[in-house]
Amino acid sequence: MALRGISVDKDEFWRARQYLGKSQRGLANLLGVSVRAVQSFEQGWRPIPVHVERQILFLVAMKNEEGLIRCWEVRDCPEAIRKKCPAWEFRAGHLCWFINGTVCRGSVQRNWKEKIILCRQCEVFNATFESFQRRQLEEPLSPSEI
Repeated sequence: MALRGISVDKDEFWRARQYLGKSQRGLANLLGVSVRAVQSFEQGWRPIPVHVERQILFLVAMKNEEGLIRCWEVRDCPEAIRKKCPAWEFRAGHLCWFINGTVCRGSVQRNWKEKIILCRQCEVFNATFESFQRRQLEEPLSPSEI
């Protein structure tokens, strides 16, 4: 999921639903969207909105069975930067990519698009989604990849 592009695409969306073990209806309930919206996202008929992308990434991250990562340790952030960063303030180093206003690479990103570009290149983000990525390699192709 984390390696393909800037945004979650239809295949990653489908794989995330499979990883979470949800039906289209079940995922729609979790995301607060209609079943038709989920179907449209999976078929590529509709672009996946930012709020849905963030939510699906969050759900996949929370299902991660591996140990929690502390971004400030991985990135070796100085204490002065840590004290300004909401990921450290809320002890959510494994969710730094999800929290707006985090201080990454010395600055706060202005919006989700800027932030997720950096995050998808970061070892913290990739480690958080490692078990999902491993499972993607083991599972059959999504319907659009056949």
